[in-house]
Amino acid sequence: MKRVSRRAVVAAVLPALAATAGCLDATDGGGGTTEPTGTRSTTTNATTQDGTDEGDAAPARRADVDGRSVRLASARTSRAIVTLLAGTHPSVSAEADRQYVVVELEVSGDDPQQAARDACELRVDDAAIEPVSETVQPFTDGVHLAFSLPLDVDPEAVALAWVGAVETPVFPLTNSLVPSLRNPPAFEVRPFQVPARADGDEVAVSFTVANVGEGDGEFLAELGSRAVSDQGELRVEVAAGETRTVTRSVGLVPSVNEQVVVLDWGSGTMERTVAVPTTTE
Repeated sequence: MKRVSRRAVVAAVLPALAATAGCLDATDGGGGTTEPTGTRSTTTNATTQDGTDEGDAAPARRADVDGRSVRLASARTSRAIVTLLAGTHPSVSAEADRQYVVVELEVSGDDPQQAARDACELRVDDAAIEPVSETVQPFTDGVHLAFSLPLDVDPEAVALAWVGAVETPVFPLTNSLVPSLRNPPAFEVRPFQVPARADGDEVAVSFTVANVGEGDGEFLAELGSRAVSDQGELRVEVAAGETRTVTRSVGLVPSVNEQVVVLDWGSGTMERTVAVPTTTE
């Protein structure tokens, strides 16, 4: 099985191949493909908590590997992820021709995040994909990894593998992920409306997002004033073929008399300029 880095997936796997600042708002609704060398570990099925073979739909998936207890808590697909720039600043990451598989793991032992990043691969048919290099923002106490795939991927089988020194437990994900990978959402943002002038230290803005794809999905974006270092993130659930209109209040910096309000969903952005009354006006 080939182990492919994020960069190599773009080039080799398939040709076509995202409130308060830094916090989520409330919800609406390395290169090169290489052949394996040396001795590979033995592949084993993950087990449920009672020790039986892991079924694809079973809620608890766990394994003991390299002296660690590993449990797959969740796995989902997404058109965008939130990554941490410089380790602290949340930012929406997305590409027009990509989608992601995001997994959450519970891992025992020292430095579980790095251990999981080094050991985990997403097996999509005969390709093995490494996690993205960016740090995925954690919203729970678990380990979070994201894997980047082509938007037009058409897999038969998907699984998460922890490549251990002796054994490689595999967590099957075919039933839960293949349908959504084959039918991803596709979002279009329509009028982004911001008043030309604010009356105070915040302004009401609105936009409409349409899901023109074949599957339901979550639109993820940053919204806020560029006068602050971080813009808040928001999530909007949009069913396939439907539209949602979102209205939000954006906080402004009173000392800056002209500010840019930005809506950034990773693969696209819209900006509007608003005049802000200062304390001297």
